[in-house]
Amino acid sequence: MTSPLRPSDVLVVSTAQIAPVLAALDASAHRPIAITHHPWTPDQHQRAAESISLAIGERRLGAGDLVVFSSGSTGHPRGVIRTLTSWRASLEPLTQIIEASADDHMLIPGSVIGTMNLYAHFHARHLGCRVSTHSSPQRVTDATVLHVLGASAAGWLEYIRQGRAPHLRCVVTAGDRLPDHVLMDFAELGIRVVDYYGAAELSFVGWRGEPGPFVDFPGVQTRVHAKQMWVRSPYLAREPLDQRGSWQMHDDWASVGDRAITAESGWHIQGRGDGAITTGGHTVTVEEIEVGLRELPGVVDVAVVGIPHARLGQQVACVWSGDTTKTALTRAVSSWSPPMRPRRWHQVSVITRTNGGKIDRAAVQRLLTEQQHSNDSDERQEL
Repeated sequence: MTSPLRPSDVLVVSTAQIAPVLAALDASAHRPIAITHHPWTPDQHQRAAESISLAIGERRLGAGDLVVFSSGSTGHPRGVIRTLTSWRASLEPLTQIIEASADDHMLIPGSVIGTMNLYAHFHARHLGCRVSTHSSPQRVTDATVLHVLGASAAGWLEYIRQGRAPHLRCVVTAGDRLPDHVLMDFAELGIRVVDYYGAAELSFVGWRGEPGPFVDFPGVQTRVHAKQMWVRSPYLAREPLDQRGSWQMHDDWASVGDRAITAESGWHIQGRGDGAITTGGHTVTVEEIEVGLRELPGVVDVAVVGIPHARLGQQVACVWSGDTTKTALTRAVSSWSPPMRPRRWHQVSVITRTNGGKIDRAAVQRLLTEQQHSNDSDERQEL
């Protein structure tokens, strides 16, 4: 019988420098590996260490295991336990979809907080290709593959239209659903898009290369039950590190609570079940509204939240960036179902996001709530 592990047996590597992380992932897995993130506060590091120690004590963590943390949107590290084998299993399928090789030059400009860009570096290391992390293609004119969040992809189009990335042939997006019109804009420039859906707990689930629904990622089986996405694949994490949260397992099928609907040739993701707004007795998802708003002309980025309302319970509120106006947006959504129309609007230069690139909904909600209180105060003074 092997001796029980101790917390000191876990190899903890920080994303402050990506090279040691990749070296650890390349090494033989004689002990567990945990990947932490340098922008965390001391309290967040402490919470992660305590969770790892607890998993060791409960014998849920062993050699060959990998602990990765999602950036999440709450500010608290949410870890999952998976095997290195499960991460490596998707390398070749992704290579085939992207049609990548060692000759590619990958541009990965985002933070490695969370798993999307961390895995992009892991994949590039597997291929042995060149990697750059500059924040714009004008610094890397020979890049061939760009990894970027869906919500940020439109911002790169102008650089590309100006010929500043003449060798770019593929854009890989995830995180936020890429608006169809942006996908088509890339296609018109002769650039292939691979837009995928996944989660830290599930890894790759589906992908698409043209407007329309997602299809299953190679090796993945999906099913939609009670409007919820369930996944079975060799890429799944084994279990949460500590708090179960939205994680669910039934037999060998897993779900993180994302809402989905089937389509004739695939399926659509409608957002996380806990990202719902109940307004006037109707439940709508923030992601569904955001997808519609991002399709509107002049919108660069958008965030939707629910703010308290005395009569409706919650009110749909929107923060947007871009060169369109509130009047134009209000007119554009006038044909939408009433519960889905934003009732509060606020324009900003940049949408607040977490270190992992996800919308910081708590910050957006505070901004809109403060604006609401300020407007109410102004109305009272006028009276």
